[in-house]
Amino acid sequence: MEIIVGLGSLQFEAGVSVQHQSLVKLKTRRQDLMTHTCAHSVFFCQLLLRTCASALNTENGSVSPHRQALQISRGFHVGIIGGGHLGKQLVRCLLDLTDIHADDISVSTRRPETLRDLQDRGVQCFYDNVKLVRGAHMVFLCCLPSQLSVVCAEIRGHLPEWCVVYSLVSAMPLPRVTGLLAHSNVIRPEYQCDPTEDGPQCHQYVSLTETLRDESLVRTTIPVEPQDGGKRFLTIPRLTIGGLSFIILKKH
Repeated sequence: MEIIVGLGSLQFEAGVSVQHQSLVKLKTRRQDLMTHTCAHSVFFCQLLLRTCASALNTENGSVSPHRQALQISRGFHVGIIGGGHLGKQLVRCLLDLTDIHADDISVSTRRPETLRDLQDRGVQCFYDNVKLVRGAHMVFLCCLPSQLSVVCAEIRGHLPEWCVVYSLVSAMPLPRVTGLLAHSNVIRPEYQCDPTEDGPQCHQYVSLTETLRDESLVRTTIPVEPQDGGKRFLTIPRLTIGGLSFIILKKH
């Protein structure tokens, strides 16, 4: 879709009739949801790295937390199951916006040959879900809901005890994912959209990584009430990690 940027007559909106203009919002909402998803995933990966760095830094105060995080990232393995639009966008964000190295990122997809651009950057792309999860510190589930049961049956019993699974599979509740995996360290953000609010103007940027370099747009992805009293287009009311549920309370 990037090749039609600036060509108004070829845009999605150009083919929508007047009586169906309300459907145009679905496109921007999808893009805003993608922005939030990748922003939170990047933040969580960086949070894990910096937390480990801070813990080690208490034992060796001569090394700065940032330098320690860079050292830890060399052995921090991330696996992504699913090489579709979401999976590819997530990989690009991890490469461009985190300290994780390309050779520590693996993608398992039925068509690894379609990820040539990521392979050229050093990302390992293959089709073997069990191989991907073994030794992984974090696994992102980016497959379709219809594929989740099969994927979970494959990797069930092969996930390391320390591995954190971050499920980005829509319409699949956390208890269901946890049960299919028989694994307690599972995260699934539950997004809520405000239909009366328009999302941030993320579509003005060509790439998602460019969007997430805009601090003003990144601030709109913070799942708390803004200090200025404004509204959030998208929020996370609940985030469950390892059986503990963190609830973000909103003022009414």
